Amino acid sequence: MNALRHLATLSEESAGGEFGTKCQRVFPLDVLDETLGAMGCWLEPGAATAPDQHNQREMVVVTSGRGTLVSGTETTELRAGDVVFIEKNHEHVLHCTDEPLAWISVYWPLREQPLKETTA
Repeated sequence: MNALRHLATLSEESAGGEFGTKCQRVFPLDVLDETLGAMGCWLEPGAATAPDQHNQREMVVVTSGRGTLVSGTETTELRAGDVVFIEKNHEHVLHCTDEPLAWISVYWPLREQPLKETTA
């Protein structure tokens, strides 16, 4: 097995529509150890993603542009180079301001885990 593999070339033109924006899944593809997932995303000025909430943690790495990330009552300004952590089960929306916004999203575990029921 090769230690290094070219998984994908991030390209807005190759992206499909997900979460109210353009996203291109780049991991895990055919990797057997499915512990996390990753995708590149693009958003045009003035646009916002659809509200998203999941039972996974997520790290957003902004690669270009500017925008904001809103989760509940918290708003975080975003620009190229920023890395933001989103705890699981927190609804969030990314907004693009005046320049196209691009980011890489890494989330884990790959598949959402069932919520544990609490007993009274």
